[in-house]
Amino acid sequence: MKKCFVIAALFVFSRHSLLAQSKFYFDLQTGVSVSALKGGNSGNLATTNYKPGFTAGLGAGFKLSNIWSLQSGINYQSLGGGSDNTLIIPIQGYKKYFLNYTSIPVLVKLNFPKSNLGIFVGPQYGYLVSKKFETYSGYFESVNRLRKTDFAALLGAEYYFPLKTGNHIGLSFKYQFSVNKIDNFESDDLFIKNTGFILTIGYRFQK
Repeated sequence: MKKCFVIAALFVFSRHSLLAQSKFYFDLQTGVSVSALKGGNSGNLATTNYKPGFTAGLGAGFKLSNIWSLQSGINYQSLGGGSDNTLIIPIQGYKKYFLNYTSIPVLVKLNFPKSNLGIFVGPQYGYLVSKKFETYSGYFESVNRLRKTDFAALLGAEYYFPLKTGNHIGLSFKYQFSVNKIDNFESDDLFIKNTGFILTIGYRFQK
């Protein structure tokens, strides 16, 4: 009798464990970004020209229900911007600004089960791993006027197509912008922030 009870208990535990595991999903993503720097100088506001970049990362999610999910991951993002024709951005005189971040988003996602569509929103922490500024003469310089961290807000949408294997392939479109300024100027009249659009293709491991 005890053996039957143990076997039944193991069966129930294994079944619930498998169901719990099926709520998790993981994905690989890569794509392109188009980013710019927004800045202010003594009350004047400006945005640099947009610059293309590259992004890639690993993601993970947990289904809270058929409608709601939590989603996070770790990404490499090439942000920055093009030239500032207005000469308002506090760090001036450069053709392109290359700012490379390792970013960790924490997102709440609303799923539309019948359409495979999802929309998401949440904060993102970014750590500046490298930076270089391209001069109009073609040289690169490093300027110590930027903070190592970027706290941003992120929102977007994704659509994943189911495959016969049970996994999914899909597209994701995101818009992100800095909440705090990314420079270390003491004056609040001088500030720089990141902004950008990101398009990725992803492969999701999900059952």
